[in-house]
Amino acid sequence: MLGLLKDKIDHFHQQIDRILIVPRLETQRGRIPNVSVDGDTIRIAGQDNDLSAGRLFSDLRLIIDFLDVQLPSAVMSNLSGTLIPSLISRLISTRLSSSVPPSLENLPAFEELLKETKRFEDGLHDAKLTRERELSDWVERAPKVWLAKRRESCLDAARKVMASGVGEIEKVERAVTQAIDAQHGQGAMVAGVADVSGADNWNAVWNDEEEDNTASGEQPKQEAPKQPEKLADHTGFIEEDDDDGADGWGLDEDLGLDDHDEPLKVPEPTMESDEQTPEFPAPQEQDDDDIGWSAWADAAEADDGRDYGFTSASSGTPKHARKPSIEAPTSSQINRTSAPKDITLTETYTITSTPRALISLITGLLSEATQLETNPRYRSSSIASAASGILTVPSLVLAIFRALAPLYYAVDLKSNMYLYNDCTFLSAALPPEVSEKDVSQIVTFGKRQYSREMEAQRTILYDYLDGSQGFISCDEPLQRQECGRAMAAATSRLREIHTAWETVLSKSALYQSIGSLLNAVITKLINDIEDLSDISEPESVALAGYCADLGSLGEELFPGRDPESTPVTAIYCGNWVKFRYLEQILQSSLADIMMLAGEGCLKDFEEEEIVDLIRALFADSEVRSRCIEDIRRQGVLR
Repeated sequence: MLGLLKDKIDHFHQQIDRILIVPRLETQRGRIPNVSVDGDTIRIAGQDNDLSAGRLFSDLRLIIDFLDVQLPSAVMSNLSGTLIPSLISRLISTRLSSSVPPSLENLPAFEELLKETKRFEDGLHDAKLTRERELSDWVERAPKVWLAKRRESCLDAARKVMASGVGEIEKVERAVTQAIDAQHGQGAMVAGVADVSGADNWNAVWNDEEEDNTASGEQPKQEAPKQPEKLADHTGFIEEDDDDGADGWGLDEDLGLDDHDEPLKVPEPTMESDEQTPEFPAPQEQDDDDIGWSAWADAAEADDGRDYGFTSASSGTPKHARKPSIEAPTSSQINRTSAPKDITLTETYTITSTPRALISLITGLLSEATQLETNPRYRSSSIASAASGILTVPSLVLAIFRALAPLYYAVDLKSNMYLYNDCTFLSAALPPEVSEKDVSQIVTFGKRQYSREMEAQRTILYDYLDGSQGFISCDEPLQRQECGRAMAAATSRLREIHTAWETVLSKSALYQSIGSLLNAVITKLINDIEDLSDISEPESVALAGYCADLGSLGEELFPGRDPESTPVTAIYCGNWVKFRYLEQILQSSLADIMMLAGEGCLKDFEEEEIVDLIRALFADSEVRSRCIEDIRRQGVLR
């Protein structure tokens, strides 16, 4: 008999749940059914749009009170054991969870819901229908529930921002006001990578100083010549001990970076920025944060006293007669000094719509945390304690950016450079409340993507050059075709990269990036030529032709500030001078080479490099042996 009663009660509970409870808790269409009682009849008839918490719990109490009045106490006691737990569980999973607001906008309605929930549970306890405190526990967890919902909505918004792709691109400008002397300012203009204002009267200032010195019997001061900076001697730029991967995003694996893939560090004088602008240096494959605007000047003014113009002689006993015909670019030396002047250095680069969207999202989160702590309207709210938790959400937003960026930015040749720019802008424009660790991780992540892109392009260029098979027997018809195709593919790739990146990177960043890739190409060509043990005259002519083609490309990609200016290739391509002198050596007589060595033009070469080239280019003779002996014994290269 008891088993039969239990079965009947369970069946009755299922009918109540299906006919009354589920329809009343359903609000997906924005309307609810009307629950009414007429004597011993309860029905659902009609609909309205009153979704308030008071109306919800009023209808639930109406249903429970009707059952409590109409059913025998023994039946109601058994029914409540299954009906009430089921009702509470369904209430939490549907109406309560869906009513949690994703922001502060609907917080008053949520507060009312919490109060009504607590009052409803108290009524159940007073009627002795339950002893559980599941609804009270949920109300106490409301700050955590709201924070979880807010975190979920923010991460979803960040994902949608990433999924929208590049969007509208935007040119942004970096402007830095700095006290700088004439050498540094003019050096930046010589390099052609910055627009400099406030420097028009430097020469006039210097002339005035010179006249004053002359009148007092003093000689104008000149700086000692500097050794050229080798921008290709790259060291690692990622100095942070913390990996850029955030917890849970799978970014903490070893990415296998090479040190030479990172922006170059050069000294930077103290700068005072007029406004909050991104620290956007040329990504010289070392630490971007340490690159100063004076880098361009230091590189441009660097000079070791040698003449970069190629000279030739006509004596010697070569294996084959050659006549040098190459004119290398000369570098101008600035030896003037003047009082420092305040100038403004500016450059522009391109970003996508992503960083501004993320900054807007993060700014909104921080604003909500501030309001929860300071606004009287929210300070007494039951979720005010979630303010500290809100401050952790920006870290997760930046983490999901780092996690998804490699997927959504992988579109074309520009993608990783857009990502590098976006990280640079984002790290500089983030609100100060964002932790330094998060900012440094964004900076490191951007540099890492830049490094990966540079390494990928180097690999492609190396693959093209490998088709030449080390330029062995390049005078033979079939091999000459292969070498020509390899060089044509490499030069074409460099032009393609330059065309793609010049619309994205700042001019300084573009020059440093292309300079690094060009340096990789010419370094491989130098090594391949030096590895040849014997070079015939037709081979030397062919090799010199390949060098000339790359030389023309270098001058094309690195023009000066105006058409009449000397190309600035040597500033950004570390082995450029060595490469151009190698081209000269391939076309010179033995006497020419010794003259170049005596004049200090070949100091970029090691002694054994010159010795091996002489042995490969010239037949064994007493003159060749004497020249090799002089190079080794007297150190004429130095």
